[in-house]
Amino acid sequence: RDVSQITVLSCPPLPRLLELTIATPRTMASCSFESEAPFRLGAFQDVLGPHFPPGVRRVKGWVFFSEDPARQQWFFHYSGRRRFECSIDPTPAAGQRKVRIVLIGTNLDVAAITALLTSAAGSAKEPVVPGTLDRSASDVATVESDDRFDLKTSLDDTSVIRFRMTACKPLEVTVEELEEKHGVDLNRVNLELQERVNYTTGPSFLTFDRGDDGEVWLRYSTQSQQQLAEIWPAVTTAADVLMKDVFAHVYACKCGW
Repeated sequence: RDVSQITVLSCPPLPRLLELTIATPRTMASCSFESEAPFRLGAFQDVLGPHFPPGVRRVKGWVFFSEDPARQQWFFHYSGRRRFECSIDPTPAAGQRKVRIVLIGTNLDVAAITALLTSAAGSAKEPVVPGTLDRSASDVATVESDDRFDLKTSLDDTSVIRFRMTACKPLEVTVEELEEKHGVDLNRVNLELQERVNYTTGPSFLTFDRGDDGEVWLRYSTQSQQQLAEIWPAVTTAADVLMKDVFAHVYACKCGW
């Protein structure tokens, strides 16, 4: 046979086998926790940070802290990528202040979570951690490194750092000028800053309290394993946004005082 008459047929390539991923079975579960004793702020910061329970997808309920004034309690909510919401409950029920939260997630170790939360509560005062003075000085230095913030120091209590954004130094104005001439509500500014920081992806968490004059001061406990410097990038990012949204007009208004 004349081989030149033979037609060579080309076959299409064999289809590639798709890699199949078999999902590991996940069991949704919930865990409720109640405590008559408040959380210690530093311990709660660690619960939300380095000790965050694996598998937790959502947390919701009411909390209060040993650093809080009488009857104050907070509505707390966590969802998504370590984003927190924490606001003061405006109408706390008299005599019913307690920690009441529910955690929802996959494959939860309920016993471990209960032990973790129990260890974070139960004391009326944050226990003194060795090196508190050094840690306090480090956190103070973190705040002082950004001149947009004022620091409220206390020689009697070094367990909590209190600070607030005023931007007075870079703007070369006083608090009175900001509020009276430029209409800047510093309390509102700092409440928004707290919300922005807590909503930042990652374990960034701030609370606040009010002074006797009603001023809002952000606070962070020096008793946690996580130093303030570790969440400070979230603070400065939020401050950058507020400088543009709230304080930008002050530059334009400074002429002609």
